[in-house]
Amino acid sequence: MVASIYIGKVDGSGQRPTSCRSVFRLIGNNEDALTYSLGYLLAHDKRLCSDILKYKNTFKKKNEITWDMLLKGYSIHLQEITERKGGRRDIVIDSPRLRAVIEAKIGGAIPGKEQIRKYMDEFTNHAQDHKVIIALVRDSVSTERVSEDLSQECADNGITFYSLHWCEIIELVQKCSRSKENSPDEMHYLYGQFTRFFKEDYRMGFYDVEVKVQDVDEENRKIYMEGQMYVGGPTEALYFAPYFTRGRGITHVSRVIRSMRTKVDDSVFDAFHRDINKDDPEYKQHWTKWRKGLELILKRAKRPKEKKGGFYGKECTLYFLGQPIRVRRQPLLKSKSFRQIPPFFSLRFDQLLTLKELGSPKLDSNVASRRK
Repeated sequence: MVASIYIGKVDGSGQRPTSCRSVFRLIGNNEDALTYSLGYLLAHDKRLCSDILKYKNTFKKKNEITWDMLLKGYSIHLQEITERKGGRRDIVIDSPRLRAVIEAKIGGAIPGKEQIRKYMDEFTNHAQDHKVIIALVRDSVSTERVSEDLSQECADNGITFYSLHWCEIIELVQKCSRSKENSPDEMHYLYGQFTRFFKEDYRMGFYDVEVKVQDVDEENRKIYMEGQMYVGGPTEALYFAPYFTRGRGITHVSRVIRSMRTKVDDSVFDAFHRDINKDDPEYKQHWTKWRKGLELILKRAKRPKEKKGGFYGKECTLYFLGQPIRVRRQPLLKSKSFRQIPPFFSLRFDQLLTLKELGSPKLDSNVASRRK
């Protein structure tokens, strides 16, 4: 039996010491602790390094080189400083053939263009023939403009540039954790500890909501039930619980597997296939449903606005969902004073299961309704 560890030094909030739920909590619960923890995993498992490089299908290695060859003799550098007053790089994957700089941002921050250009200039001092800059951010949507402006500029200098979402890192970590291929017990333990640290100890405030709730009419109900999808505004959420109109209320919930901010037009299939990792078991399990969901969303988008369409060619957030699970036999219904669910409305998961009605004034303090 292992005794509980309690850390008395917390923060300025006056919170009481809580048990240390993850080994990574021992190095803190701030931004440095998170990047150090990720670096530790990268140093212990080459697969995670290659999975990060493969993830967006953006980085292309030379055909004659395998991933093992590319990462042979690699090392991880944390907070690397190469010149006086030159700034520091959060994580660097360095091998004789590869130099990958990971610029990690927490909260709503994104890497600045001048910062990325500085890294581009520094690459001239390195002889590797594979060069990558990765912006690791809380919200990949916010980096789209930076990516569009700098991707070609980096490419002209022989450098690949793309962004990753912290949530995608968690997906990759969980994928490695599930893998049985050459995975010692130590790695399963470390991957589990990192996931736990990220969700329980690290105070990123990553998810705006735990369970996103929105009104869903009969047509969108079909998209949800048959296509396992929802189209709406941007919100990071763990789960989506549709409120079926016409008195049906909330009966089902789905896990949010992926969200994608994109223009809703016929190119949406290409955009999805370009960004998705086709080896991801979630993709293989759900793609047949998601394909139908995308088809139904496009069909609706092309209709006139007065027929609840009119958003073809406009930017929306597509939510790719897991199998709908019935969580309530008796639907959760709105109170009489709560006629329409506002944008960005959310519940905690326990409220989804236990509330007697939705939107009761006495429950306002427990229900989150916030904007990003």
